[in-house]
Amino acid sequence: MALVAGIAVFGLWYHQSSKKSKSPEDAESAALQASPAEAKRAAKKAPPTTKASPEKAASPAGDEAKAARKEAERKEAERKEAERKEAERKEAEQKEAERKEAEQKEAERKEAEQKEAERKEAERLAAEFPMHAVAFHFHAQVLEKPQKGSRVIAYARRGGGFRVSSRVSTEDCRRGWHKTINGGYICDGEGYNVAAQPISFAPAPQGPNLDNPMPYDYRYVQRHNTIEYWKVPSLDEMKAVDEVLGRIRRRDKGGGASAEPQHDEDALREVLARARAIAADGGIAVSGEADAPALGVLEPAPSSEVAPPPPADPYDLPSYVHLRLARGFYVTANQQVDTWIQTVRGRYIAADSLSEVTPSSLKGELISSRNPLPIVFVTGIGANYFERATPKAALRPAGDVPQYARFALLEEVTEGKRRFYRVGENRYVSARVANVARLVSPPAGVKEGEKWIDVHLTEQTLVAYEGATPVFATVVSSGRAQHRTPPGSFRVYGKHVSIIMDDPDAGTESYSIEDVPWTQFYDKGYALHAAFWHDRFGRVRSHGCINLSPGDARRLFFWTGPEVPVGMHGAIAITGNPGTLISIRE
Repeated sequence: MALVAGIAVFGLWYHQSSKKSKSPEDAESAALQASPAEAKRAAKKAPPTTKASPEKAASPAGDEAKAARKEAERKEAERKEAERKEAERKEAEQKEAERKEAEQKEAERKEAEQKEAERKEAERLAAEFPMHAVAFHFHAQVLEKPQKGSRVIAYARRGGGFRVSSRVSTEDCRRGWHKTINGGYICDGEGYNVAAQPISFAPAPQGPNLDNPMPYDYRYVQRHNTIEYWKVPSLDEMKAVDEVLGRIRRRDKGGGASAEPQHDEDALREVLARARAIAADGGIAVSGEADAPALGVLEPAPSSEVAPPPPADPYDLPSYVHLRLARGFYVTANQQVDTWIQTVRGRYIAADSLSEVTPSSLKGELISSRNPLPIVFVTGIGANYFERATPKAALRPAGDVPQYARFALLEEVTEGKRRFYRVGENRYVSARVANVARLVSPPAGVKEGEKWIDVHLTEQTLVAYEGATPVFATVVSSGRAQHRTPPGSFRVYGKHVSIIMDDPDAGTESYSIEDVPWTQFYDKGYALHAAFWHDRFGRVRSHGCINLSPGDARRLFFWTGPEVPVGMHGAIAITGNPGTLISIRE
């Protein structure tokens, strides 16, 4: 019995262990072999046997590994792209460095070539022109040929120096003729000193500053009867002058003589007033004050600390007085000596009777394919922009326009009796306050690339051309109705870094302006020149000449012919140094 009971217990344990360890497949097989009731009970206990997809079957660890692989691959691709770009950057930098190095070497080569050429040219000039000349006359002439009476082709101002040849002739010149480095001849001892080494002449005024629109320091005479002395006067000399001026004032007040010269600054005349004889061969125009090359220089009267006896005529000023200046005259300052201004011409004026000059800031417009004609210059003061509130609305003021603003001309519009220029998307300026520089064809006979100037009197514009190509445009001031600028075609015949323009005996229109800058004569006494005494360019103003702002006048002076040689103050057009054509039209 005990044996039978043990076998029964073992069988029960084995049966239960088998149920716990069997797989779902085994349970399913056992269910098939069992009775229907047992099979039903087994099916309820068995887990689902639905087959999962590969993605769902994947474990979390597998997903993380796959994501890690993809991230690693992305980073590797980024690293390789960064390396590629870095390599390209370094290659570009290397090529740029090589290009710059090549450019630097080319620039150094050209600079070395230029220096070598300059050295050789200097050696050639030193051999051909071994002597040095300096002008001691206020204006010292350069003649076309080495003989007296030859045509004047240039001149230097006192203190100006340049190289010359060895003596070439003594005909008509005891100390000998010398050829200048720029052409022409000078006579040693006739306005010039010549030596083997560079020399200077003292006292010489400061030379013009050729890099500045205002080549000198200009001063305005603030009151009538300002006295210009040949030297710094003593107290007794000034007292003697005051006594004469007092007699003149009392005489004029009593009607015994005409009133003192008045000066209308708005009527400054820019035409030489005296002795305008121009030689048939193209000589230099002469002004009224010995300021032309043909007249040499006036030397100061001897100085004295003791007032001389009064002149026979009680209304005559003493001999140490050069001139009685009217308000509105202009002088050029060389230096200040105590309370006195010494002028470029070596005369003296009380500093407190003069004021400094502020010229116009107007600068014209360089013309190019990016900045073509036509161009609108706004010349009116206090001008307005105009805009439309809607496309069909009338134009209404919309802000201030600065004087001398300039714009490309997009369209011309007429509203009622008024004309406007469209200069922006919805921006207009009135034609009443604007001047338009337009493209014109070259005059007959102008060669390809030849420089010439077009002046339009109605528009008050000037355009400089090279052949048919405009290169520069600005606004000018020509002659007023009673002093109309003559139209026509002319050529510049004489150029002066500066020249005096005066007529102190012209009554209410008397004037005297020392060293009018950048003057180019083209027809008798008519000239293109700088005007530093007004700032109304684009409006008629002068007595016949064509006024330019100092900056514009300087630009044109160095662009046109005849060329003024280095060291010279002026030049006259000749066959080998011709003048530029100027076309003036209504």
